[in-house]
Amino acid sequence: MHAHTADNLELDYTTPKPDVANNAIHHVLILNNLTKQIGNLIPSVVEEVVWAFDKHWGSGTEYKEVCVYETAQRIVGPATNCALVGKPLCRNLESLDTAMAYAQAVPLTATILRFVWEPIPDEARQQDPEAHKVTDEPNDFLQWTIRQAKQMGDPYLWSPTTLTVRIMILNFAALHTTSFAITHALLDLVASKQEYIDELRDEVESVLAEHNGEWNKRALAQMVKIDSVLRESQRMNSPMSVGLTRNVTAKEGITTPSGVKIPYAATVCVPGFTVMHDDEV
Repeated sequence: MHAHTADNLELDYTTPKPDVANNAIHHVLILNNLTKQIGNLIPSVVEEVVWAFDKHWGSGTEYKEVCVYETAQRIVGPATNCALVGKPLCRNLESLDTAMAYAQAVPLTATILRFVWEPIPDEARQQDPEAHKVTDEPNDFLQWTIRQAKQMGDPYLWSPTTLTVRIMILNFAALHTTSFAITHALLDLVASKQEYIDELRDEVESVLAEHNGEWNKRALAQMVKIDSVLRESQRMNSPMSVGLTRNVTAKEGITTPSGVKIPYAATVCVPGFTVMHDDEV
């Protein structure tokens, strides 16, 4: 995790085990395992999305009042945790409430801490594939983390507390960003013309028909209009006015190719909002 992000979120004080956040070995699993397994995870994730939409929105034809952002979190939560911890834990209400509460508390707590000071300074799967000879090993992030910890030979890494904190950190990273994106996309669609919604529906139905009604990686890749809508919605509704924020960590500062001297501890960023809303770009 970039130094600026760690400082901005006060991770030394907002995570139960700061060393887990600072020693982010889970990044290796994200790059090597999660990326490769996306295709295999899609059917289960779609099942959770359908289940959550039916639960919180329903499919009736009568008008029903819902809070889009709140229900988006309830929909994103099971889908995200389906990939992280698998079933049935991904639907466990207590676990989901804890994950969402943590995701909401971290940025608020970090903000309060920055005003108060400039820093003065159980539920995880306990399966051991080697000891229990599990034949049908779950294919989710938690199991990959356990396997990685066993390979590294450090009991601390596979303790239930360490595993839980690592999953909570990933929930924090996933819940906010995805919930914001889904909320804006849904509101944008509701405010758009019916013909756009019909066109998206036609795309989904035609693509699924080509794949015997199955959601898979190739089917998603063919839904270019859905992809375009989500990208455009995120471009128009970015929650950040600046982006690519970085802190200068070199004690001597840095000098840009154009000769600009930037001192140590300075913060550098780009005007993301203005660029994304510039008609000439």
